[in-house]
Formats: sequence, structure tokens, C-alpha cells
Amino acid sequence: MPRQNRREDFIKSIGRKFRELRMAKGLSQIEVYIETNINVKRIEAGTQNISVSTLFTLCEYYGLTPEEFFRGL
Repeated sequence: MPRQNRREDFIKSIGRKFRELRMAKGLSQIEVYIETNINVKRIEAGTQNISVSTLFTLCEYYGLTPEEFFRGL
């Protein structure tokens, strides 16, 4: 089976943006986990490829549409 093609740079950009959003709201990773049941540690570090459903959940949590989130990435 072929190995999944990953865009490491893009995955890291997504993680950085979610970290910036969290920090701007003054939230800890634990607070985000408690409220969303999503562990954002590896997502923010850019070591975990985020699923579409997780991306939508986090966008909703931070008050963004996916289109707004991806602007500028």
C-alpha cells in the first residue's frame, strides 16, 4: 500500500494558526480539551494531520468558518 502523501509545511501552518487563535483567546490547551474533547497538543505542534471534522469543530469553537480559517495560509 502506498504511503500517504503529507504536506508537512501545510500541517504545521494549520497547527500554528490554531495555536495563535487559542492564545489570542487566553485559553490553555487543557481548557480547549475540556470544552471540545479535542487534544490540540499534537495539532498545534504540527505533528498530527487534522481530520476535516476536527478542523470544522475547532473552527466553530473559535468562531470562524473554514473559509475564514484558511484565508492567508
